Amino acid sequence: EYITVNISSSTLVGETLFDDPRMGRCIKKVWIREKEPVKVLVLPDLDGLCYISIRSCKMLEEIKIEKTPWNKSLTSPCFSILTRVIIAFCDGLKDLTWLLFAPNLAHLRVADSVQLEEIISKEKAESVLENNIIIPFQKLEFLYLTDLPELKSIYWNALPFQRLRKLYIRSDCPKLRKLPLNSKSVLNVEKLVIECHDKEWLKRVDCFYTFVMRALDDQL
Repeated sequence: EYITVNISSSTLVGETLFDDPRMGRCIKKVWIREKEPVKVLVLPDLDGLCYISIRSCKMLEEIKIEKTPWNKSLTSPCFSILTRVIIAFCDGLKDLTWLLFAPNLAHLRVADSVQLEEIISKEKAESVLENNIIIPFQKLEFLYLTDLPELKSIYWNALPFQRLRKLYIRSDCPKLRKLPLNSKSVLNVEKLVIECHDKEWLKRVDCFYTFVMRALDDQL
């Protein structure tokens, strides 16, 4: 009924362990720590997955979602109950576009990944979704971005962060100049906590609307 898996080699992901859909639906949590140089991590559709942590995969360049016998289409969410994702010390990754398929993601922490340029890549999203549209992060409550020196974009348009409660950005994201926010993005801006210790970085960031700026002034 319930399985937690700690994987030391991402070559196992998508192979024998997950071939049987009965197994895939039982797996709730996955920790991946890379001990072998793997460039592409293929995640199968795990209906029951609620937590995944991918750390110290230094050679990892891309995370993909695999079409499985019980889910042959990638135009609909694969990780319907995935709520918590942690990506850290994955120096080769340039985007996390696979998060489009986690509609109920509530907690996202991305840290110490020196080549990451985008959270959601517009080019990859359009190629994967074709004519379908998926709006990500509608259930997101906590977003932590730290030590991402090449990060330029979270998403290319403003998004409805209806549940966002905390946005934490370290000053080690110098190339992030625009956030996917507008005047309609956050319902209760007075409850939104934005934590950033670099006021100079805040001055360079575009699209902080008046209410968010007031909230920042109060917090800083």
